[in-house]
Amino acid sequence: MRDLLLLFLRFGGVLLFIILEAFSFILIVQFNQEQRAIFDNSWVNFTATADEKLDYIFKFATLGEVNDSLAAVNARLYEEVFLYRQAMEHLEEDTLRPYYLDSLLMDTVYQLIPAKIIRNSISEHHNYLILDKGSDDGVTANMGVVLDNGIVGVTSSVGRRHALVMSILHRQARPSASIKGTNYFGSLRWEEKNTRELLLENVPKHAYPSKGDTIVSSGYSLIFPKDIPIGTIQSIDSSDGGSDTYKILVKLFADLASLDRVYVVKKSTQKEQVELVQQAQNE
Repeated sequence: MRDLLLLFLRFGGVLLFIILEAFSFILIVQFNQEQRAIFDNSWVNFTATADEKLDYIFKFATLGEVNDSLAAVNARLYEEVFLYRQAMEHLEEDTLRPYYLDSLLMDTVYQLIPAKIIRNSISEHHNYLILDKGSDDGVTANMGVVLDNGIVGVTSSVGRRHALVMSILHRQARPSASIKGTNYFGSLRWEEKNTRELLLENVPKHAYPSKGDTIVSSGYSLIFPKDIPIGTIQSIDSSDGGSDTYKILVKLFADLASLDRVYVVKKSTQKEQVELVQQAQNE
């Protein structure tokens, strides 16, 4: 009690001054029309600004949840794109056969697992990414990681909550790709120069590729779906007269140096196909 009284004696003058100032301000606003109008206008501006700041803070705080929700929606839409591509392939194979879209659910079906990148390397010889999804989310090893405009890599090892991805910017990465609209394909290889460029090798010269042609995933691998856009042909090297294949420089659509969110591809028939390949190799 004594300390409280001492505190009041020390700061009582300042406290009394503040109270009197506040009381005077209230009287001025209450009994003067012009000052009241100024106060009302200032108060409206202040509250509007405060509301905007609070709304911005709230939106920023919930931005992660919004992005996760949008990523999930995009994943479902992307799955439908794969599904319709399969439907078109079946129709092109036999336009006279009755075909129902639901029957694709019993065939090869792709499920996309949206994931956020928490670590990414682009300057090493063996570049990797780490995702925030693991076995608890259905991710396993040897799953493709894609964007809507490119391929990113392949999961190499998986923990419960995280997955390590071998980037296509890796010495050992050799994803299969083809020239859009044709069945001619080759393997992509990073030359460890530009993170926006890959080299497409083993494309036969009778494929007649042209600068500006679009390069897509071939669908011949066990990992990536067919026709994912990858990039465009920048240049074609045919200087090796003794070779019957081209070396094609491909400019990637996606900038792998600025990735944030990706999709892990879960293929329903991948396990069966892997077992068949292993069986053939063991014979």
